[in-house]
Amino acid sequence: MVNQPAASGIAPIQARGHSMVPIDLEMRAYVVIIPPELGGMAALPCWDVSVASAIRYVVGELSGDERSRAVVCTPAASLFINEIRGALRPARVPQSRLTEEAVRLQAE
Repeated sequence: MVNQPAASGIAPIQARGHSMVPIDLEMRAYVVIIPPELGGMAALPCWDVSVASAIRYVVGELSGDERSRAVVCTPAASLFINEIRGALRPARVPQSRLTEEAVRLQAE
């Protein structure tokens, strides 16, 4: 049995202003592609796969149009493309002066 995402398409924690729920990449998930026209049929191309596999499918296999309408659904949250991109983007950690100096010395 698959839990349905919240009617709004976001998890309650997201509605409270948090950017994203911590997601276990091995958690079971499915991918839904929302139809482009109102009243159209949604596609369910992947089900009972890991979150990692679902994300790989959305990012690697779908066209740009489908990717923008894809949702990775888990029991904890519904992940839209912006959240998927945010999860894939490496965290920006400011470098210390010592690290910058080490990089500069390696380059010389």
